[in-house]
Amino acid sequence: MKLVQPVKAGRPKRTVIDKLRTMIWFNAVSIRTGNLTAYSLERRFDGDKFTKVDGRWIRPRKWDAWKNGTRTPGQNVIEYIDSQIAETAWWFNHPIWEAFDEDAIKTTRRVEDLLLQLKTIKVALFDEALLSPRKI
Repeated sequence: MKLVQPVKAGRPKRTVIDKLRTMIWFNAVSIRTGNLTAYSLERRFDGDKFTKVDGRWIRPRKWDAWKNGTRTPGQNVIEYIDSQIAETAWWFNHPIWEAFDEDAIKTTRRVEDLLLQLKTIKVALFDEALLSPRKI
């Protein structure tokens, strides 16, 4: 049994929790600003990145990805939006997301398993029958 997992190179994989966290943050920003579409939010916060080519507007569509949870904004974006729209970072940085973290859950399960094993050992070592004096 391996006790230490090797660290994998690269960015950690996104989880369902990352997706949910991003979508909830997007909705918080959307409601707080009154801009209910990804397009209107992108126009508001990244309007300088819109370009017109052959009569069509080209835009990054990162707000669409955040709305769908397919990408996660960086902490610098979260802080910038929070500086513009107060208390939106709270939704993204809330401690509850750590409680849902897969590694934390796995660690909790490992600790619970260890405690169960210790309980079994304790019962075996300190059973009343073992502690009672022997009759000779």
